[in-house]
Amino acid sequence: MKGSEFVASLPESYSKDGDIRDSMILQAIAEGNVRPITWSPVHLEMPGHSGTAWVMSDALGVGDADDWVRINASQTMEQEIADMLGLRLLTAKLADEIHKQAGIVIRPAIDPVNLAADDKMADTSRMLLHHQKVQEKLSNDYHLTDLISTVGKDWIITNQIAGFPNKGANYGWHDRLAKTLSEGGLPLWQQVGLAHNRFHADYSQVVRLVSPDVMVDDQWMTYEDVLTSPELSPLLSYEGPMKITRSPGVAPIGAVFRASPEPSELEQAKKANWLLIGMGAVALLGAAMFVRAKP
Repeated sequence: MKGSEFVASLPESYSKDGDIRDSMILQAIAEGNVRPITWSPVHLEMPGHSGTAWVMSDALGVGDADDWVRINASQTMEQEIADMLGLRLLTAKLADEIHKQAGIVIRPAIDPVNLAADDKMADTSRMLLHHQKVQEKLSNDYHLTDLISTVGKDWIITNQIAGFPNKGANYGWHDRLAKTLSEGGLPLWQQVGLAHNRFHADYSQVVRLVSPDVMVDDQWMTYEDVLTSPELSPLLSYEGPMKITRSPGVAPIGAVFRASPEPSELEQAKKANWLLIGMGAVALLGAAMFVRAKP
């Protein structure tokens, strides 16, 4: 499926037809119609411990390897996608580490005229325009396996939304010209933001996820076990142990396929110092029709 043709088939108005658009995108992902996903190692350090997490090299795109578009999502939808693919949402610290370790760094696609913060900022044409502007900033020879930043903002998990089932938390737009600093000392326009609920979407909110498997001190652990560990959580979190490991209030969806490689494959990639390409469509176990439960 060509991404440009798929996006042309989506309803334009998100405020009017957002549920329809979300369902169409979720269905496309369930059927494996995504740009091939590549996985980049992100190295983690803290006193006495080290580790590696594997993240999407770029934001998730619908389409194929040659014709694809980065999708926009609410926090609800990003958690649903993560569930479908057997993946996890980022933390603020992991988003910072992605930016620090990225092989290709571009400024965010900020355009106050054509990408204004108005009542149309979530419309499909804005999603496509933002994707095109990001592509314009990338050199023609950038590679599928390059770890890239900044391609948009992330929805993240943070203790600040624990106990608030309808809250969303967004983060990012790392930019050398930004006037504020992250907790890790990186300039960015969006610190941990709690202004939106988990149903908010706009052109800047893309989908970048992390594998559920983390290597810590040469031992495999789950992302959740590291996040909730009083000793090890600083590898992934500025907040210490996490009270939540997924977006609260979002009903879990069963995995359709595993989009990330198995730990043994990740370890081979780490030893060989290469980036492993995971083709979602190859691992497809089956598709399903998605109807979002009402909150």
